Amino acid sequence: FMTKIKKLLETVCHNCGKILSDDNDPTFKEAMRFRDGKRRFDAIWNVCKSKMVCENTPLSEDDDSDKPKERKLNHGGCG
Repeated sequence: FMTKIKKLLETVCHNCGKILSDDNDPTFKEAMRFRDGKRRFDAIWNVCKSKMVCENTPLSEDDDSDKPKERKLNHGGCG
């Protein structure tokens, strides 16, 4: 029980409460494909265990005011 709680706390940012990895990360996407909950949890933990701060999507440098911008949903992490 305590090892699961420890692993769970290692996958979540302590500042904002979001998962440390981003949906745009290909290894995170691969981990989310597991249907078995235990395997998916372990795969997500393996992706997140090396990260200390949640990922923040960088702002794009394209400032084309002529085109209407599509709003992409990002992770919105604190890091």
